[in-house]
Amino acid sequence: MKKVIYTLVIILIFATLVALGLFYFLGKNGEEKLDMTSVKAKSERIEKIIEVEGMVEAKKQEKLLFGGGDKVKEVKYKLGDEVKKDDVIIVFENDIELKAPFDGQIIELEAFEGQTPQNGASVPESSTPLSLTQTTAASSQSSQESLAIVADMNDLEYHINIDEDQIEEIKKEQEVKLECDVNKEIILDAEIETVGLLAQTDVDGGKYYPVIAKIKDLNGLEAREGMECDGEVIVEVRDKVVTVPDNTVLFDDSKTYVYIYNKTTGQAERKKVELGIEGIDTYEVTEGLEEGDEVLENAEQYVQK
Repeated sequence: MKKVIYTLVIILIFATLVALGLFYFLGKNGEEKLDMTSVKAKSERIEKIIEVEGMVEAKKQEKLLFGGGDKVKEVKYKLGDEVKKDDVIIVFENDIELKAPFDGQIIELEAFEGQTPQNGASVPESSTPLSLTQTTAASSQSSQESLAIVADMNDLEYHINIDEDQIEEIKKEQEVKLECDVNKEIILDAEIETVGLLAQTDVDGGKYYPVIAKIKDLNGLEAREGMECDGEVIVEVRDKVVTVPDNTVLFDDSKTYVYIYNKTTGQAERKKVELGIEGIDTYEVTEGLEEGDEVLENAEQYVQK
């Protein structure tokens, strides 16, 4: 008998807890209880951004090419070493020397003692450093072998592709913030330097324009050629404007609304607003609200289903 009573008491306690839980989460008539959490409209700075993906490259880099058929006698530097213009990097048995074309760092080194490069012409005599694409083409055409790459790691660029529907918003001197995969805790500062004028086509047939940003500050990050980075291009900035979180805004056709709490009725009421630019997680409000006005978060919950 005692066991039966004990079991009934346990069941009664459990049922009470369930009922209390339902009462907490449900309002009258079984309707879901609404979260009336409010937030105040602020007067602050807002930034409109375009998110991009790209790669870091040295603006000036050159391959050291050779294909004379002679063996490598000596390699005077190691991968990662810094060199000055005209420093001898590689010496061949016939005393031909490959020199640094400018002050920089050896970012690739394939040469080793006893190596015999492919037959072909020797190092290009052009005084103007070739781009990686140009030197690759020259190497292919003359059957030269790349023995090293020297790059100026103090002059870096961020290469990105901008879709044609966004290119009109990209302007020179716009600020770019970079977060690179090698260290996501350090944010790099860059600035748009070149905006492409000739459209390119991707594998899916979409059009894009190449854009280059100059990296102004590595902020302590060790520079590496080919670093992949996520970027945010700041295309528009407005200071001291009224803003609200994006989860307080509701879109209905071509109109926008927020919800405010009516203390008299205890109900949420819809209020029409006009928006300006969109930030990362906020909207600028140009009409309908003032600084300090309270709006309800999670606006979609107030829409009648």
